Amino acid sequence: MSDIHINRAGQNLGIFTQTEVQTGLDTGRFLGTDLAWRAGMENWKPLGQWADFSLPVNVPPIIAPLPVGAGFVTADGEKNLPSWEQKSEIGFFPAFGSTVKEVLTEPAATFSRMKETGGFATPFFYMLIAAGLGVVLTMGVQLAMQGVLGSFAASQNPQVAQVLAAQGIGMSAMLLVMLILVPIFLFVGSFVGAAIWHVGLMIVGGARKPYEATYRVYCYVLGSTALVNLVPCCGGIAALVWRVVAGAIGLSKVHEISTGKAVAAILLPLVFCCGVCGVGFYFLWQSLASNPEFMNSFNKALHH
Repeated sequence: MSDIHINRAGQNLGIFTQTEVQTGLDTGRFLGTDLAWRAGMENWKPLGQWADFSLPVNVPPIIAPLPVGAGFVTADGEKNLPSWEQKSEIGFFPAFGSTVKEVLTEPAATFSRMKETGGFATPFFYMLIAAGLGVVLTMGVQLAMQGVLGSFAASQNPQVAQVLAAQGIGMSAMLLVMLILVPIFLFVGSFVGAAIWHVGLMIVGGARKPYEATYRVYCYVLGSTALVNLVPCCGGIAALVWRVVAGAIGLSKVHEISTGKAVAAILLPLVFCCGVCGVGFYFLWQSLASNPEFMNSFNKALHH
């Protein structure tokens, strides 16, 4: 059985097992009016309306201070996640960290409670900061490794050290250029990437909400998964896989469609591009194969 999210008066109380929730009701820690949600549910529902739990009689509630942190569904069901949407209330760094955690570890709950409107700027700046941070940290690690290798090489071979030093200068210059170009690329790329997702949704009949809703999902997913690239060795592959997984979950929740349709909407453009490239390569090869001089050169290269 999946874990249960408990919310009271707009504040998150935590994630609990079914046994913990029943114990909380028996002791007065939780109330029948507390909103609860778990994976598979469309909407939040008061604990008093759950068939899984029984409410005790005459047990005084334990009113503990509510935790300060990310915004959650309010008592009237208002959607106000991810936490980045409330950074002015909970603080820049707590909101940023909470949003990364929400998107990567709880995409279903997060996008079920995300506002479908609210502007393009807020999600874009989150993506810009997260993706930019990923790029800077990745290149910073590479520069640090370059410095360590350079120090070691200097003691072994001065010529190798000079080559590594030149490469380090080149990477430093590239980092400065990236700091200028990355925001431009991300700005243009975010609208193009979200448009591709939205066109995919339209093709599979899943675009039930406006483009803005798709754009917001795209930015939060792309920004959060960009930080996964920092994981050594397999970070790039993990980021790509989780981008599809979290993106599909986000689109399915926001557009209220099946996860299968959402996956198809994301992968369809990729399959189309691969198909176009495959067809183009096929005709290119047919054209070259009809050229005797090319085939002779190609056969000689194979035998050598």
